[in-house]
Amino acid sequence: MERFTPKFQGRPWTDGMEVVHAYVLPRPGVDDELISLAHTCRPALLDYPIDLTCPPEAGNPGTLHLTIEMVADAPAADISASERAYLVNALHKELAEVSPFVTEVGPPIGNVAEVAA
Repeated sequence: MERFTPKFQGRPWTDGMEVVHAYVLPRPGVDDELISLAHTCRPALLDYPIDLTCPPEAGNPGTLHLTIEMVADAPAADISASERAYLVNALHKELAEVSPFVTEVGPPIGNVAEVAA
């Protein structure tokens, strides 16, 4: 694994730039198997130049997340508060009828940008 050098819209990432994402956040007591999988992978990743999203305490998801989508059209600074509210409301509307479901993840696969499962 090599150090990830992020790019956005084909250009080098500007330090401090943010991009709007939709994430699923694992919840302790609900997504324990996923959190456990992340913690199991943690020791194998310690020697690589990445920021681990889960702290060393078992069961603590830290900032572990599943990226669902990214708004790649513009940096977050170019998206107004009303546009963000529109995006959030549209996403909530589309997901309102989706029932909770169970899925499988794994095995973990590392690449230059992430560890994906």
